[in-house]
Amino acid sequence: MPTTEAAHDVVDRVFREEQGRAVATLIRVLGDFDAAEEALHDAFRAALEQWPRDGVPSNPRAATPRIVIDCPLMVICWPITEGLEPS
Repeated sequence: MPTTEAAHDVVDRVFREEQGRAVATLIRVLGDFDAAEEALHDAFRAALEQWPRDGVPSNPRAATPRIVIDCPLMVICWPITEGLEPS
C-alpha cells in the first residue's frame, strides 16, 4: 500500500496529464463547462481519499475515465433515486 504522499503524487500527476481530456468528456456528458469542471474536481477529490486508503490502481490513467464518469453520474442519479425504496 502506498503512502498517502505517494498516492497524492500519483493523483496530482494523473490530474495534470488527463485534465483536458477528462473535462472534454464531462462537457459532452453534462453539457455544461462549469458542471464539468466541478465534477472533475469532485472525482479527483474522491481519488485523493480512496487511493491512499484502497491503493493506487495498477494503471491510474486507465482508472481516470471511470472515476470521472462515476462521480457526475452519482450527482445526476442521486436526486432521481433518492427516497425510492427497494422493491
